[in-house]
Amino acid sequence: MYQPAEHILWDAWFVEMDGIHHAYYLQAPKGLADPEQRHAMAEVGHAVSRDLVTWEERGTAFSQGRPGSFDDGSVWSGSVAVHDGLAHFFYTGISRAHGYTLQRIGHAVSDDLDRFVRVTTEPILDADPAWYETTGGPDGNLHWRDPHPVIVDGRVHLYITARSNRGPWDERGTIALATSDDWRHWIVHPPVAELGHFWMMEVPQVLERADRWWLVASASAAWHSHRRRGAGAGDAHGGLVVYVADAPTGPYRPARDAFLLGDPLGSHYTGKIVATPDGDRLVASRFLDATGAFVGELSDPLDVEWRADGPHIDAAGLPRGG
Repeated sequence: MYQPAEHILWDAWFVEMDGIHHAYYLQAPKGLADPEQRHAMAEVGHAVSRDLVTWEERGTAFSQGRPGSFDDGSVWSGSVAVHDGLAHFFYTGISRAHGYTLQRIGHAVSDDLDRFVRVTTEPILDADPAWYETTGGPDGNLHWRDPHPVIVDGRVHLYITARSNRGPWDERGTIALATSDDWRHWIVHPPVAELGHFWMMEVPQVLERADRWWLVASASAAWHSHRRRGAGAGDAHGGLVVYVADAPTGPYRPARDAFLLGDPLGSHYTGKIVATPDGDRLVASRFLDATGAFVGELSDPLDVEWRADGPHIDAAGLPRGG
């Protein structure tokens, strides 16, 4: 397991280059009186590894924007895609002026994977009111975050945590899609993940395996909809859920009722599947220990086995909460 020397970490995303895995993650100082304070001071840390087990810390890769900018409060989760030798980082920007409640998407680039520079000081994407909530959800936040880029036939597909503007409040959790052919101009599309299951699902990852497209996202145990609970669709766990589609643009529907990784406490969360020469591995963020205290570290990798209903792992060796 890995934790930076002076920080706790949570959401993480990965890029491989020349046999080296680069982990980027949200970080905040250790020793906070309340771990929830981390959200208001998050920045992006960076570490590298050849085996996903032993990590070398590389410092801070990206921080808050200048005062008055859309991302001057915090930088929240995103992901990186490499295209023509340039690493593109799409991220969530949070502003002080909006009381840390408004989430918007930013774009930065790097030619060395160590430090990222903003392409623009303005957000590149806001929630589209044609399909998504734009006045804030029931918790007062406008949910539009965690962009995950995938390049398909030269087109960038950006998958985004969002809430639909239709249906019962606790069934609106979905994943939005925006596409671009030039990395600058974007078209926002309707939700690509089936509604009805969760109040929220976040930190998406989309990947193609066995001629199908798989969406892995995170959901808290408290985010299951009343309809899902009433239908008995699996345990009310927190962790990673899996959706499947026949095309990158969806529609994505649940691949199975059980969580890929989860427990009632949600001790592991926001995992990503990482391709290696020896097969896919899952690296998750360890959030909570058995007492419910925040931990803030990366798990060791777990082998991923692909079956007809999606990815499977053996999580028996992971330390569990709850």
